[in-house]
Amino acid sequence: MDPIALTMIEKYGGDFGRERLFSSIGMAIFSPITGILIDLFSQDLGYTDYSAAFYTYDILLVISSISVFMMPLGEKLPADNVFKDLLNLLKLKHVIIFIWFLFLLGNFWGFIESFLFLYLKELGAPNYLLGGWAIQNDSVASITITVGTVSSIPFLYGAGRITKVVGHVNLIVIAFIAHACRLVGYSLIENAWWCFPFEAMEALSCHLMWVAAATYCALLAPKNLLATLIGVLGMAHFSLGRGSGSFFGGFLIGEVGTREAFRYMGLVAVAGGLAYKFIHAIWLRKYDNPDADDDVLESGEAEKLTETKEADEPKTKDQGTSMSQERLSLMIKYNQIGSLTSLPRGSRVGVRAKSLP
Repeated sequence: MDPIALTMIEKYGGDFGRERLFSSIGMAIFSPITGILIDLFSQDLGYTDYSAAFYTYDILLVISSISVFMMPLGEKLPADNVFKDLLNLLKLKHVIIFIWFLFLLGNFWGFIESFLFLYLKELGAPNYLLGGWAIQNDSVASITITVGTVSSIPFLYGAGRITKVVGHVNLIVIAFIAHACRLVGYSLIENAWWCFPFEAMEALSCHLMWVAAATYCALLAPKNLLATLIGVLGMAHFSLGRGSGSFFGGFLIGEVGTREAFRYMGLVAVAGGLAYKFIHAIWLRKYDNPDADDDVLESGEAEKLTETKEADEPKTKDQGTSMSQERLSLMIKYNQIGSLTSLPRGSRVGVRAKSLP
């Protein structure tokens, strides 16, 4: 949906952050609604029936598909070779580095998503704080998810202005720092209820970060590779990064313990943010405005065309006039018809030889 949203915004205008805002509102609304439905369907069964979550998802998916089908997206030719486009994308070194750091951010996010609730449970958190409405209920809605989602609304509403003022790269660096604050902050609390201030920082570490990353793709990659880059970026962050963070995070917790693992991951997040800022300052900055390079290239080509045209044209008006008179005298002398093309082949060669200095 992100490439579709960017295409629509480019064509009709708008703000990508405000488009993403509605996805956050949907998460905040339908997470508790789905939890209530699961509790209602499970009351007389003796076990938890999660079918309501799947039915809700299917209904919302159908509504979304109909909405996308009715959008005036315009006609775009499909890519001739998806793997070829992917290979061309991976040849861009600055894009590879950007994908790598988004993958690193996905590791922190995956670590938090996988082990935060277990850690809070160790601190004695009640079930309804983690994932239920009451201790007896097993609904999938959680207060922590709602807090993290609601806190992102003001940031997403002004994401366009924030991105313009702060900058894409700085917002991504802030996401690293926000992850570090969350991870270290979780490791310092003794009461599970103190997790909410750090959960609110998810607006910076995830929601606003993704708006900055998606819009930054339009600056890094050619337009015909924009959708491919966003897809690869989403896979690197939300799939590979999350899985890697969960996998290696489990080993880290097994070695040093949960609290220390959160602290170590926080330190790695700080190092990652500083490294990205440093690499961008010394190298990646020149790729932030590829349109300027295109303008320079086009102006250079225009100058070459102008020079070629000027070389072919007479330097002065008198020189052009004398050349025209010389050609006219040759035509009159060797051909009474008045056209060099009407001369016999051998005559034309003779005329050309005599006209040469």
